[in-house]
Amino acid sequence: MTVKTIARTFHGMPLNKAEMQAYTKRVAEMLAWMIRARRRLEKRQETGEIYQATVEAENALHSLRIKTHYASCDGVAVVNVRE
Repeated sequence: MTVKTIARTFHGMPLNKAEMQAYTKRVAEMLAWMIRARRRLEKRQETGEIYQATVEAENALHSLRIKTHYASCDGVAVVNVRE
């Protein structure tokens, strides 16, 4: 998925810059929560499936956060979730 194809809403309407910034903020909040969850698991020295899934989710949210940020910098962006 490229930065240029990041923001089509669920109904096919493009997101404007303010909407994309709000979306980015929400993704950043979820990413922060996932980072805290990973750190809690690391303190318990967890290495199992839950830990691995948490790390994968954190990485995916980080990637989404970066892409939505750059899409919001470019004005109206287009999200195509199924690329």
